[in-house]
Amino acid sequence: MKQHQSRLASFGSQGSPKKAQLTLMILTGIVILFAVFTVIWLGSKTATKRTAPEAEQQRLRQLAVQPAKDYVQNCLDVTTSTALELLGKQGGVLYQSQGGLTEDVQLADIGRTHVVYDTLNVSYVIHRPTEDIGTIFFANPPEYPFRTFPYLFKDNDEHTRSIIATQTTGYFGRLRFPPLHKPGRESVQEQLETYIANNLPLCTDWQTFKDVHGLDISTGTPAVAVRIAESLTQAATEQFFAVLANWTVTITDKTTGGETTLAEFSLSYPVHLAQFYLFVQSIVINDISNASYDPRNASAESTHVVVVENAHLNADGSGDDIIIVQDAQSVLRGRPLEFRALRKNRYPALVWVNQTDLDDYRFIPAIGKCSETESIFLSGNDLLIKFGDPKDWRAELEALDPDEDDITFATDPPAPAKIKVRTAGETFPFDVCASDGGTTRDCQELSLKTGDCPP
Repeated sequence: MKQHQSRLASFGSQGSPKKAQLTLMILTGIVILFAVFTVIWLGSKTATKRTAPEAEQQRLRQLAVQPAKDYVQNCLDVTTSTALELLGKQGGVLYQSQGGLTEDVQLADIGRTHVVYDTLNVSYVIHRPTEDIGTIFFANPPEYPFRTFPYLFKDNDEHTRSIIATQTTGYFGRLRFPPLHKPGRESVQEQLETYIANNLPLCTDWQTFKDVHGLDISTGTPAVAVRIAESLTQAATEQFFAVLANWTVTITDKTTGGETTLAEFSLSYPVHLAQFYLFVQSIVINDISNASYDPRNASAESTHVVVVENAHLNADGSGDDIIIVQDAQSVLRGRPLEFRALRKNRYPALVWVNQTDLDDYRFIPAIGKCSETESIFLSGNDLLIKFGDPKDWRAELEALDPDEDDITFATDPPAPAKIKVRTAGETFPFDVCASDGGTTRDCQELSLKTGDCPP
């Protein structure tokens, strides 16, 4: 019995330490689990805080960023297309009231600086010459465009009767054609940039974004750059016309406070702007420098040129024309790019009549009509002077008109004109004139020398 109790006591003293160890292990495990759950919980909180702005930004992108960007791009497209269309159809200008640089026109300026055509104020590109160029070219008749037009004589002496050249080039107009690039005054480039920058904010209406999506949108001032080929080599290979707009558009989600900013917008058109401009420029330069040039002959495979005659009638009875140039390879809104060059009606240029030939004749009145004889006749462009038996003098009158108008001829005094002779050796002056309508005419003075009055 004692032996048995002794074993039990021994067993009890050995089990107590094991129980303590087990308890410690359980407590340690609880602490570890608590720590793990705490770390996980804190981690989840941190992740939530970190991803909340991303979610807001994602929502903002879905609601507004891409739609707003598309909206601005569309407005940039509409504004640029309108700028190009108006610039071309108004003669290379965009008026201040439209958002451009050119001063607005007044009613009193019609026929002087512009005319109204197709509801638009078309600016004159070609004006009449106003100032002489030294002693080479003259702005007004009777010397216009130069005295012996179109003939050039050896040593500039028509009495030699030696014509060394025929020259139809001269000074037939004054050009008001805007330069293509900055810093030229009111250049095409600057006109477009100014118009787009002024009209882009007017195109946008953010109210729908604010009302439907709960967004707050603020904008800055646009800065616009137009890219145009700058050299003949670049123009020859030009395929696109580009517009870059730096415009700050800040979008704020009023629900979440999320915010994003758009700034850069761009587009390009399949428009050969530099090529087209240089082509139109060559037409107007040729038109003011060569009386025999017809702009309608400049039409080619991809370009078409028409002339609207008498688009504006002047008080003197003459008419101003519009040269319309279209480029089928440059398309805006389904229509070819167009430029309208308004030109002021100019004087026709009478081909010089050689007075030297006429000086070889002596007018001899018919017997019994010494004091007054009807002797100067004109039929169409055929000028006839009857000198009496046995010979007459005849000349075929000619003229070139820089506006391609029909020409009529007249004499002053009007044919049939009578020559008055009192004594031998008198000089009888008269004018021959070429007119394209109204009072727009070029004249040359001729004179007859009379012979002895018959008995």
